[in-house]
Amino acid sequence: MAKIVLRSNPNEIRDVHVIFMHGLGGNAENTWLDRKTKQDAWPLWLMKDCDDLNIWTVEYDAPKLKFNSSGMGIPDLATNIFENLLKIPELADGEIIFVCHSLGGLITKQILRLANDQNKREVAHQFIERVTGVAFLGTPHLGSDIATHGHNIFAKGLLRCLTFQQPSIAAASLSRNDPNLRELNTWYRDWCQHKALRHLVLIETEKMYGTITVVKPDSADPGIAGVRAIPIAVSHENICKPNDKNHEIYTHIKEFVSQKKRDFHKLWISSRFHNDINAWEGYSNWANCPHGTYVVVK
Repeated sequence: MAKIVLRSNPNEIRDVHVIFMHGLGGNAENTWLDRKTKQDAWPLWLMKDCDDLNIWTVEYDAPKLKFNSSGMGIPDLATNIFENLLKIPELADGEIIFVCHSLGGLITKQILRLANDQNKREVAHQFIERVTGVAFLGTPHLGSDIATHGHNIFAKGLLRCLTFQQPSIAAASLSRNDPNLRELNTWYRDWCQHKALRHLVLIETEKMYGTITVVKPDSADPGIAGVRAIPIAVSHENICKPNDKNHEIYTHIKEFVSQKKRDFHKLWISSRFHNDINAWEGYSNWANCPHGTYVVVK
């Protein structure tokens, strides 16, 4: 089961929730440590630099290899995490921004698809209408060559001889040009065109261990209209690990989560009354409604 933890002050719930999703073989702790000291959880830096954020981490079981458990595939992971997100009272209100490393970005897209498919379910509709941003850090939207090589018969045999293990379900689903990944990305691109959703896309340009590019640029770029992917001179495991507050990874993400947010009242009403909010704009009592106070006109 997914473990969702509020890292910021639980006694001071603010307007914007930033949810960090790790990738394949990662976890909620080590994935988000800074690269310089490997001790600081750099998402917590955002709390000091932006005064309206709640910081959340999601941990889920996504091993690279089959050990005691083969883990779950992307659809099952997304369903499990989505249902757990909906159970958290503190996440029932406020804007939501996802920051995703690698596989975490694919799971996030699948979560949004689940919420969209369940649009007539009130809590699902309210959730998806409050998601206003997604940051993809080295996400393999079209899969990875490593997973492809690990999925062929020779590589499987070699892997089993060396480690006595096979790729996990999640790892096997990341094969390059996997039809399920391509279909999910096509759906996401089309769906985004009709949503007020901001994106940040960072792509790696260096090889991991100097030998292989885990997520190539064409796979790391989801191809969303109007969104330009930003190359970063790091390898896959480090595209989620800034050195310090001056590092470009951190400055890009800080700018992204601190950009002008959607109006609080419009966000609240659109999440509860679908997209039919034009009739509300003429009510002066709504326009002057203070933060946290709601006026319902029947």
